[in-house]
Amino acid sequence: MLEHRLFSRANRPQDLFFESAPAGNRRFRANIGTQFVNVLWRSWITVVRDPASLKFRGIQTFTIGLLLGLIYLNQSINQEGVMNINGLLFILVTNTSFSSQFMVVNVFPLEMGVILRDFNSKLYSVEIYYFCKTLADLPLQILFPVLLNAIVYWMVG
Repeated sequence: MLEHRLFSRANRPQDLFFESAPAGNRRFRANIGTQFVNVLWRSWITVVRDPASLKFRGIQTFTIGLLLGLIYLNQSINQEGVMNINGLLFILVTNTSFSSQFMVVNVFPLEMGVILRDFNSKLYSVEIYYFCKTLADLPLQILFPVLLNAIVYWMVG
């Protein structure tokens, strides 16, 4: 009964995914909006269902923040302290940039088979997939650097 209510004729997943575009000249089975919503939802579910990665990134962020905070603990505002803080800012920017890049670089080879299969089946475009995958990862790409900077900020002074 519940399954019947969830997947009635009006809202079955396959009907939503294969929303109509003009049959004569369509490149993909679904329009751009439908592709976007479905791929974004799938990408978000993939991010949420990987608790090991979330725990690892959380522990990594806390450890690096604590380590950098202890190295640069209570810097004074003189010439040496300002140069130390500049070095710390460089380390933080480099760490944030490389961690974001490696996360993106490692994801696409792992999902290449699924991407190619779905693209060849005309389910969605590669551009939509890339945009949605980046958008689904964006909250974590913001959260972990903010936590890292908050830890370091309060320790350095």
